[in-house]
Amino acid sequence: MSINGEVRNPGSYLAVGDTSLASLIAAAGGLQREADLSAVEITSTIIDTSTGVSRTVRNSLRVSGDDFASISLKPFDSVRLRPVFSDRNGETVTILGQVRYPGTFDITRGERLSSVLARAGGLTDEAYPFGTVFTRQSAAIQESSGNQRTATLLEDNIATAATLPSTLINPSGLSYVEQIAQALRTAPALGRISVTADPVVLATKPELDVLLEAGDTIYVPKRPSTVTVTGEVLNNGAFAYKPGLTVQDYIRLAGGENGSADDSLVFVVLPDGSARPEGDSWWSFGGGREIPPGSMVVVPRDPQPFNLMLFAINITDVVSKLAITAASLAVVGGN
Repeated sequence: MSINGEVRNPGSYLAVGDTSLASLIAAAGGLQREADLSAVEITSTIIDTSTGVSRTVRNSLRVSGDDFASISLKPFDSVRLRPVFSDRNGETVTILGQVRYPGTFDITRGERLSSVLARAGGLTDEAYPFGTVFTRQSAAIQESSGNQRTATLLEDNIATAATLPSTLINPSGLSYVEQIAQALRTAPALGRISVTADPVVLATKPELDVLLEAGDTIYVPKRPSTVTVTGEVLNNGAFAYKPGLTVQDYIRLAGGENGSADDSLVFVVLPDGSARPEGDSWWSFGGGREIPPGSMVVVPRDPQPFNLMLFAINITDVVSKLAITAASLAVVGGN
């Protein structure tokens, strides 16, 4: 007969007929402290030699320490003692930056972001919850796989473009896409997830309160005072945030677009890690809506001649992903 689960020495043991459960447990070194006695599983094999058939009977018993001696076992019986169910399983998350008590915290099953923020003492007066960088290991794995797949697809497109007549190929455009493919190959996969980390918002909108997973990292930055402009402008850099300035205002501060820019593809990486297009849309209302501090304005390059390959990949989406990663690293590294 055998015994597995929450005993010190699980395994198979030789036993005489009518061996008690107490004897088998003693042979296995005794119970572990985590053994669940509310459902001790005993699986028996009933053999009928007259028909040449055996059948399995499985029972789950609620027992106490005094009951073990009264439970008799049969040859070939298998006993399984499962561990008690716990709301803790050793998983941890890390919270850094502008909280009163940063560090690593163990979490219970079903624990949410608001709980860990409270356990960390809440936000400091300098905290900028809108810019919180929330990263997750499972998302990072998916992001890394996606980056490699996209890089491979871009490289395949480059190879296809190389076979086209030279009159249809823009060498600088080809070089630009090669650079993007290489950037995807080497870009770190952060696994950033856009979250709301303002305790007041989480208290009023519990549906936004993220369920935590093992390995999650939360970084709450200081309130920034700049807006970054990058891409195809004359002067890449960070510029002082001023209330009321629009995307186009910041582009003008950066010297305006250069000759390689595609102004129809301009987008903004917001402090929470989401990216949204600039222009006549529901977000910008004709370009007149100001953007918050900590944002990054990205002016992409005209993807010609790769617009003919949009059936395979959207270059702007790729640039957006790279920009979000760069913005996230800038927040974590700059504070």
